[in-house]
Amino acid sequence: MPFRSPWSLIFLLRNKFFVLCLTLLLMPPSLLRSFQHALRGIRRCFVTERNFRIHVAAGLLAISLSLALPLMSWQRVAIWFVVMIVLVLELINSSLERLV
Repeated sequence: MPFRSPWSLIFLLRNKFFVLCLTLLLMPPSLLRSFQHALRGIRRCFVTERNFRIHVAAGLLAISLSLALPLMSWQRVAIWFVVMIVLVLELINSSLERLV
């Protein structure tokens, strides 16, 4: 989407931020609480699990390289998708290790 001036981009981003804030305010308390529990679990995994921290560092490196290198957009999306899958699987692995 081409922007005629930087002000139009700022206006668009400000409106999207307003919609996001409004959505968060109108969200049911139980859903908001669910997101808080999920973020607390991710934070706890990051603090307690060394392998998760390693995967996060490698994922950040892969994402930053995908932004720095001249890749096609589908290749960037594929890299980001693989990074997210690896992090989700590491979260599942950590939770199963904690159960056993």
